[in-house]
Amino acid sequence: MRKSLLLVVITTIGLGIYSIIKAATADLTLEIMPGRIAIDSSGAVDIGAISSNPTTGEITTGFSSNSFRMIDMRGGSGYYTTIQFDDLIKGGDRIAKGYIQFKTIATPNTINGDNTGQIRFGSGIGNQYGYSDQPMTYFVRNPNQGTGLIGKYGDTPDIKITIPANQPSGAYRGTIYYTLYDME
Repeated sequence: MRKSLLLVVITTIGLGIYSIIKAATADLTLEIMPGRIAIDSSGAVDIGAISSNPTTGEITTGFSSNSFRMIDMRGGSGYYTTIQFDDLIKGGDRIAKGYIQFKTIATPNTINGDNTGQIRFGSGIGNQYGYSDQPMTYFVRNPNQGTGLIGKYGDTPDIKITIPANQPSGAYRGTIYYTLYDME
């Protein structure tokens, strides 16, 4: 937005009752620099242990409070994040990522700032378990919701892993991919 400033200078010359009025304008500009958008997480997740079993088993656990976070200090442009799990591997043994399910809380936690419903979870993810073998849209802010709200938002999700029958025992490791896409 461009604003104008009017500067009026009155000069009086001492030769009688004569004055000259001059007007000038100057531009006044203000640029508000955008902040950043970023993601972070609480790091490694230890799911726990389950005994080997000749039948299919299941382990369910919750992540720590606000373990996945979206930081929006830009306020006004769109972005989205995705989350995806990799296979759990121990040497040559694996539990395929198709056996891993993920569930969010109902709506994103507002850690600080304001939300008013502009930060939400993707339509394919929510307060029900969904398979995470493909990237799932996670935190979302549509680009047309440019109201300037900024803040930090979090999720405290749950994970459920189906352990196939007769799965070899041992410590399995995998990777969680949490990715930010800027739509500006």
